[in-house]
Amino acid sequence: MKAMMRVFLLFLALALLVTVSAAAEERTFTGFTVKETRAGKLAEGVDYSFYELLPPDGNINHGQRISLIEVQGEALLNTRLLAVPGSPTRIHKGLKALTAILDDVQAGTKGVILAGVNGDFFDMAWGGNVGNLKTENEWLTAGEFPDGWACGMTAEGEPLIGQPRAEITLTMPDGEEVPVNALNAPRSDTPRMDCSPENVRTARKDNFLVLYTDAYSRATDTPGGGTEVILKPGGALTGKGILSAVVEKVAKQPKKGGTKIPNSRMVLSGAGDSAKLLRKLKAGDTVQLSISVQPPFDRAEIIIGGGRPDGGPLLMKDGELTNLEPMKAISDDVVYFYRHHPRTVFAIREDGSYFLLAVEGNRSGSFGMTLEEMQVLLTDLDAYTALNLDGGPSTTMAIRVNDRLKAVTDTTGGKGRLTPVGSALVLVTKTNQQ
Repeated sequence: MKAMMRVFLLFLALALLVTVSAAAEERTFTGFTVKETRAGKLAEGVDYSFYELLPPDGNINHGQRISLIEVQGEALLNTRLLAVPGSPTRIHKGLKALTAILDDVQAGTKGVILAGVNGDFFDMAWGGNVGNLKTENEWLTAGEFPDGWACGMTAEGEPLIGQPRAEITLTMPDGEEVPVNALNAPRSDTPRMDCSPENVRTARKDNFLVLYTDAYSRATDTPGGGTEVILKPGGALTGKGILSAVVEKVAKQPKKGGTKIPNSRMVLSGAGDSAKLLRKLKAGDTVQLSISVQPPFDRAEIIIGGGRPDGGPLLMKDGELTNLEPMKAISDDVVYFYRHHPRTVFAIREDGSYFLLAVEGNRSGSFGMTLEEMQVLLTDLDAYTALNLDGGPSTTMAIRVNDRLKAVTDTTGGKGRLTPVGSALVLVTKTNQQ
């Protein structure tokens, strides 16, 4: 029986093989001519296309290389998106190359991975996802940029783009409700050198009360001092209902490195006035935790994005190009808007279908795009609402080829080694069978 199953899975993988010799759908791209195309079907309703574009002057150094995965029709019901951290065991310093992330996901999912792209922005020094990250069963990170734009998907397969505005609340034994500033992120007194880029350090100046779960790391890795409270929760922080947790231990003035996070436990970590608040707790007390988001994200099974003050930024909304000027004013790196960079985008079409887009850069034959140029490309691709995800060397797309997941982008200048990232969006079948 096992042998038969292995034969079936091999047949399925071959059925999903991309036929790179086929021509991609004929499209026109504003300001470019199409030099080369490739295409293939990853599954029914899931199509991969590649376009190499040349500018009017024919200068290959100003050309573009575009990889596109479109999900439509019955695939909206038969596939789903997963939002996953760089490492399945630790968010803190949990950066991995996209293909390694996909290998981890394949080991733990019942479906077949069809493709994946890099996810949200991450802290390059601390090494973890910065914005919202909700998996199928629990929230992993939230709170640092509450107004950031994100994408997600409901259990029914409906793609979403919007502002979740996640709010985490701690209810003390006496009924007092206290806002928790962040989930699985460094505390406000984390040394400057441990946060990069600058906008991340700035966002964390308000992280006086942080909730850590056992998905974060083996310990809170705080700089010492404050108060940390070990909790035994009645489950995971899913965003559905209120989670009760029993206080197991109150640690006052813990040493550098913070408190260990045992399996199936959480730790509340406070600095300043929040430390004084936590000192009111004692072993045996019961507290309550909840996390709420704005509609339609209250229906989302997965959420990812919002890892910048401008939240991506949002590139299109309801068929209209967004005005980038206000976003430039709050961005940590205005050069990011003007320079040509590799880009990763999640976009929804008006009919409810969606696509994942990767534009290469940092190499001969692919110049990369400014965000304004990306908006033009999204118009060419009939996007209705679109969100910019992490880019630069992080931009990576991988697809299933010959029963293995292979990167089809190069954003590292031909160096070959994929850039480790903090999260990924992964497209999988809902079961092993189509």
